[in-house]
Amino acid sequence: MKPRALILHAAGINRDNDVSQALSLAGADPHIVHVNQLKTEKKLFSNFQMLIIPGGFSYGDALGAGKLFALDIASYFKEEVNAFIESGKPVMGICNGFQTLVKSGLLPGGESGIQKSCTLTHNERKRFECRWVSLSLPKSSCIWTKGIVRIVRCPVAHGEGRFLGLMPHPENNIFPGRNGSDGSGLLLFENGVRYAAQL
Repeated sequence: MKPRALILHAAGINRDNDVSQALSLAGADPHIVHVNQLKTEKKLFSNFQMLIIPGGFSYGDALGAGKLFALDIASYFKEEVNAFIESGKPVMGICNGFQTLVKSGLLPGGESGIQKSCTLTHNERKRFECRWVSLSLPKSSCIWTKGIVRIVRCPVAHGEGRFLGLMPHPENNIFPGRNGSDGSGLLLFENGVRYAAQL
């Protein structure tokens, strides 16, 4: 049976369909759900085996990268997201989604809330970066990267994200093609789906 993947959507998020396509190719059953729907139906969290917060510019990043989305998660979904994590279900935040996880307090660890022990900062060049990068993945027990021994190519598109985390967009390199695309981004999603299918 395909694991069901919850893809959180909010105003300004623009990579949800890309993530849905990547998860479908990896063997999951993806569902894009707007945060407003979840506010009235919090029990929906329990229907899924994976949680993905995609990239974009949530709420226009009016108060900083991912900050308003992080407040939404910490204010409305604290219990649900913590239960999701404690159950061992995989969670992935990509670019703005990763910023959201950090600013909600869920990363680098601990319960969600506005208290946090780290934050993201501006790129070294102090400007928005939009280019391809090569990721060399260290040996790790992380379910998303475990066993991947090849270089993973991904585009980046952010100005604030100088941090060890998933700021690049693997969902935009799932097919071999032009401009450095070799399909290697799909490997991360396949790892996550394999793990979730065992839950």
